[in-house]
Amino acid sequence: MKSYSRKDTVALYKNLTFYKLEAMTTEKGDLMLVSATGMCSDHDFQVIAQKNTGEYGKPLIEQKEFSYFKTYHYTWKLSDRIIQLVSKAKIDFNQTPHNIFTEQDKKVIKETSKDRLDEIHLFICKTECEKKLKGKMIAGDWSDFK
Repeated sequence: MKSYSRKDTVALYKNLTFYKLEAMTTEKGDLMLVSATGMCSDHDFQVIAQKNTGEYGKPLIEQKEFSYFKTYHYTWKLSDRIIQLVSKAKIDFNQTPHNIFTEQDKKVIKETSKDRLDEIHLFICKTECEKKLKGKMIAGDWSDFK
């Protein structure tokens, strides 16, 4: 994907719309992982999580922290695929060791991060690719597949 617009809808998962869609394939072109990025309300996120739970069973729910960001990862493991839904990010300056941010620093961080804080991510990964990919990517949206 070279560019995208938040005004577009390029993917739909249940009732969630996504404006960014990427896929990762093997060298032979076999699909490994699909990543979709979008925005939704906390309520709509919970509704989809509940629908998936009804359809696929209880998810593994993990709180993930990176720097001063916190997200929740809902993971359903099926026989042929892994479905992971990642919540909006919350800023928590208290989790940063040696909190050295001034109030001005915090304001700037919140302002420059506000667009990314509202994004949710959906990952669908082939089961046989999970160990190769999950938690091993460090760049872009892919890094949220943990």
